[in-house]
Amino acid sequence: MSWCDLPEFDGTELFEGFWMKFSIFAERFNWSSSDMAFYLVTSLRGKALEYVSYLPHRDLYNVSVLYSALKSRFGDIETAQICRMKLRNITMLTSESVQEYVCRTEINVRKSFPGVNEDLLVKLITEYAIYGYPDGNIGYRVLTKEPSTVSELIKEILWQEHCRQSLKSVEKSRCTEDSNFEKHFEIGNKRNMNFTEHDIRRNKVSENTAVNMQNDISLYNSKQKLGKENYTVEKDLEQVQRRAARFVYNEYQDVSPGCVSSLMERLKWEPLKDLKDRRCKDRLTMAYKIRNRLVDIDPSNYYKPGDSRTRGGHRIHQQRTLKDQYRYSFFPRSTREWNTLPEKATTAATLEEFKASLTILPEALTGASHT
Repeated sequence: MSWCDLPEFDGTELFEGFWMKFSIFAERFNWSSSDMAFYLVTSLRGKALEYVSYLPHRDLYNVSVLYSALKSRFGDIETAQICRMKLRNITMLTSESVQEYVCRTEINVRKSFPGVNEDLLVKLITEYAIYGYPDGNIGYRVLTKEPSTVSELIKEILWQEHCRQSLKSVEKSRCTEDSNFEKHFEIGNKRNMNFTEHDIRRNKVSENTAVNMQNDISLYNSKQKLGKENYTVEKDLEQVQRRAARFVYNEYQDVSPGCVSSLMERLKWEPLKDLKDRRCKDRLTMAYKIRNRLVDIDPSNYYKPGDSRTRGGHRIHQQRTLKDQYRYSFFPRSTREWNTLPEKATTAATLEEFKASLTILPEALTGASHT
């Protein structure tokens, strides 16, 4: 070993880090106690050397006394009780990254609960890190994932934060569109949004302005249609899912066609284009359970037999709906979808047979679930 390899300690940093490196040297070169005392004094600089110089001469040859003296002067002497008190008020600082915050929490937890097994330590680190995280919603979602290591905890927090920022940017763009729309006219109830010519003349609005206003109203009403709204939401969800696939594999360089689709196939994620079909199957399954009294809901209150006496006896009477809010609620919507099913499916003897009949949705059923 050359003298330049010997670690040095000047008292400006914590003693524990220096002692860890010094202990590795001692074990590697099989130093005796006297050798350790000699090399320890030799490696001291600055304030540390000045402090040791005031110790009794006999203590300079005792490595245990030197270790205790240097640790009490330059080491971390916080007790487990003090660290547990600090954990009660731990919070993430604005200048900290997620990695720095979790690392600081991990150090405090390990000092607060010495001798605890690793699995319990990870749970404690997760709970305390979530307790001091500024966003409670993210903390709750991370806690339900039950990360098994500190690395998984950090990755899960970063992933949830990424999703929050992505959705926040989408909401910001929507708010911008709404604010621009409000500049043209005051948004009221949907039934009160028809501007007559009398209103335009009364407000002394020019003909060109009236035409532009009517165009804005038509655009606003079209955006409120359920199909358009669902399309926007699904498009946003699909973008988040595709970004998530890139995030999982840390793949941002490949921009060739189909690269993200291949990542999603490796993750075995279902494409969001099947979201409407899955929701339609869930509604029909619940309708089957209600009609066959597999759940505690009286079907006579919501489903009435159809009017046909010759054909279509399996169909349900379609309720009249005037408002979209009611038209797209569960029972009217599931009734429309149920009436598009073949009689063989609706008369299935068991729930498993009914689900099997929904494996391939008919084209009519797909259209009914989307309108």
